[in-house]
Amino acid sequence: MEEPEREVPWCSVDPYPETEEEMARQRREFPMYFDGPEPFKCTVRAGEMLYLPSMWFHHVRQSPDENGRCIAVNYWYDMQFDIKYAYFNFLQSIDYRAAATGDKDVGDDSRDDEGSKAETSG
Repeated sequence: MEEPEREVPWCSVDPYPETEEEMARQRREFPMYFDGPEPFKCTVRAGEMLYLPSMWFHHVRQSPDENGRCIAVNYWYDMQFDIKYAYFNFLQSIDYRAAATGDKDVGDDSRDDEGSKAETSG
């Protein structure tokens, strides 16, 4: 067990739900996921491998062979926390709603009921 314990963010979107109703619910709940760029899709067969660069979001499905066997190996390595990691963290920090609307106060909950900035003192 890792000490101290920590939470790891996890995507709860199933990109291939079993029913149309579930797909409709997820499209409503996660519009940025489904309205984004189309994903790359590939099939990796026996003897092949797929390299995913660090920090790439991905979804994997596996299918058994005619004998019901399916084996996958996932290898993680320590990545270098260089400019790519800093760039990734920067992208994570952007308020995309504000960027899309041009309103620099989107997501700022320090407004009063009339919509003007509330004064705070510390």
